[in-house]
Amino acid sequence: MKIFLSRFLIIFFALFFASESTFATHIVGGDFKVTMTNNGASSSDYDIQLRLYRDDVNGLVNMPSTVTIGIYQIGTNILQTTKVLYLDNNTGTIVPLGDACFTPNPFVIRVEEGVYNSLTSTVLPNFAMGYYIQYQTCCRNASVTNLADPDSDGISIFAIIPDPAFGQNSSPDFGNYPNDAYFCLNSTNSFIWPVTDPDGDSLVFSLVQPLNDGNGATNGNSTAGTGAYPFYPTCIYAAGYSLTSLGPGTPPMTINSVTGEIFGSPAIIGNFVFAVRAEEFRNGVKIGEVRRDVQYAVEPLCTTVTPPFISINNDVDSSGISSDTLSIDLYVSDNFCFDLEFGVKDEFGDIIDTSKMYLKLTSNNFDLTGSFVQPNADTVSVGSNNTFLSYYNWENISGDTVFFNLDTNNSGVDSGYIEFTGYGYFRYCWQAPCEGIDSTFYILIDAYSKDCSGINQSQKNMSVNVQKNPPIVFFDITDSISITLDNEICIDLLATDTANIDDTLAIRPSFGNFDFDSAYVPPLLNSSNGEYYYENFNDTITTLSMVGFSDQGNIYSAVQTVGLRFCLFPDCDFLQDGLSEFTNPDSNKNQIAIQFDSSSEEYYFNLFYDAFSTVCGSDTVSDSTKFTLKRKEGRFKDIPNVFSPDGDGTNDVYTLNLESGVQDPCYDVMDINIYNRWGQKVYNSNDVNFEWDGKLKNGKDCGEGSYLVIIKGKYGSTYSEGVREPNIVEDELWIQLFRK
Repeated sequence: MKIFLSRFLIIFFALFFASESTFATHIVGGDFKVTMTNNGASSSDYDIQLRLYRDDVNGLVNMPSTVTIGIYQIGTNILQTTKVLYLDNNTGTIVPLGDACFTPNPFVIRVEEGVYNSLTSTVLPNFAMGYYIQYQTCCRNASVTNLADPDSDGISIFAIIPDPAFGQNSSPDFGNYPNDAYFCLNSTNSFIWPVTDPDGDSLVFSLVQPLNDGNGATNGNSTAGTGAYPFYPTCIYAAGYSLTSLGPGTPPMTINSVTGEIFGSPAIIGNFVFAVRAEEFRNGVKIGEVRRDVQYAVEPLCTTVTPPFISINNDVDSSGISSDTLSIDLYVSDNFCFDLEFGVKDEFGDIIDTSKMYLKLTSNNFDLTGSFVQPNADTVSVGSNNTFLSYYNWENISGDTVFFNLDTNNSGVDSGYIEFTGYGYFRYCWQAPCEGIDSTFYILIDAYSKDCSGINQSQKNMSVNVQKNPPIVFFDITDSISITLDNEICIDLLATDTANIDDTLAIRPSFGNFDFDSAYVPPLLNSSNGEYYYENFNDTITTLSMVGFSDQGNIYSAVQTVGLRFCLFPDCDFLQDGLSEFTNPDSNKNQIAIQFDSSSEEYYFNLFYDAFSTVCGSDTVSDSTKFTLKRKEGRFKDIPNVFSPDGDGTNDVYTLNLESGVQDPCYDVMDINIYNRWGQKVYNSNDVNFEWDGKLKNGKDCGEGSYLVIIKGKYGSTYSEGVREPNIVEDELWIQLFRK
């Protein structure tokens, strides 16, 4: 039997038995044990034992020397037989109460047990429905808290046995009265009675309502039942109490149907009655049952016991305390191990090697089974059910080895829990999965110890946050480039995976409406090794070779390092179509949208690129280049009207007098005609930068004199907030040509 309470608190059973004509008080409980000694063809022999418990401090009479029980047919309630049972040694015995935590004062709490057996076997004939056995007496303790009328309520000790023709079968045996079955105030307590079944039948445990006595004892100390199962009236609970609320406290009192372990957290001092039913099943069919009717007391004589400690990778603060929560951040594909240490310590911080503790890890999304690292099993064996285990390099400390014992016989342990003695160690290793990106994995670590103080629980919540890897891609591009009209510019993009040499890396231009295909310069193929390459790449790499180069759609990729080259030729069409794309996005020009920056009075456009890796969880690296295009402005001063083409280097040609700036080649239009005084055209040009040297087209010098110059066109532009205003030139003037 195992009891784990929280200090000093007492459950006591006291039984007082009276003769058939005398009523007694302070009955505490009892149960039957039925043993088949011979299974015959038409009848079988049984030994029937009754155990009674009375309060030996407050009881008014002694245990009776004999009792008479009744055995009845199920279904008819007809008395089959009575049997006289005799008190062993004609005296009861005092149950030894107490344990290492608490020994009750025997002048205050003392329980007497009376064990009754028959002198001869009881013979029962085959009867298809089976039999029930009953003994009754009165009365219970007046101090019982959860019954409405305890000093008037009697008790029925009750058991069911199957038809003897069923075959060999003895009832389950509740065993000796536990000497440490008491509860501690405001603590979670538990205990297990040592119930066994001699035939190996399956047992199912439940809490049931205690039975009152019948309507007068007509068969010795027994009377036939009536009505439906369980055939005898039940005790009435006091207000606020029920079968699901046997005593105030959270959680309420419950029983494990498989192990029979009873849990309770009493919140008030008092005496409480309950009954435990043990049903026996064979091949899935119920064949019998026994009940133990008991009373327990709640006392405030408890002390606090330190609950188990749980440490993960030695996560303790400066005072040595480990928090009940732990959060860990990982990048996807990271390998992560956590070393879990747990145990029970005394008030001095020393591990209690003999204390029992229990551990369970649960998670709805973390693979606890696959990540568990099996400990090393050493050659030393510790006991028949224990194995000496170890982990090397504990908490990643080289040479640090920990040893512990694992109880491999977990019978009677709550489902999912593993039993340890004193302390234990577990190791889990895990790789953050790709599909776990931006997810959190939760693990609940639940541990409790059980000793004389009750159940002492600790919990630790661990969360593992999986994030994307930080960018591992080195992206080498130029942030800003100035370009001029009619000058080709080539851009080299370089991306390198700095961590994964076998990673496939890709560059993806995202230029909007820019026709990248016409600007893309494909790499050359090295036929000797199948690699593609660029020469004079980025002005720093003589030759850039790429392994596994591929250009699919608008994505260019290679292993670890990938380069990309494209060239632009910004001519007048480039500028005009780009401005049209910006002001009219539906123009289908398939060009870059060029904008005007009023602060710098420059045209500009941005080209965008992405680089990304095929490594799970890698993030995309994005960058851009800003291209600026200087605006073109041109103006001229007053048009000259005199020149002397005499070869002296001064005023030798006639031309327009340009001011600062240059012509706007994308927009300037000029028509210049020069006539002599007889109306003959001597010179013509459409070049705004024309120079007339005073000669005819055949190279002959024109004579001195007056000449008419007619100019029509546009020269240069004035810009305001990105709007171009052309400078209109229309003039007719006479000029003088002099020769020395």
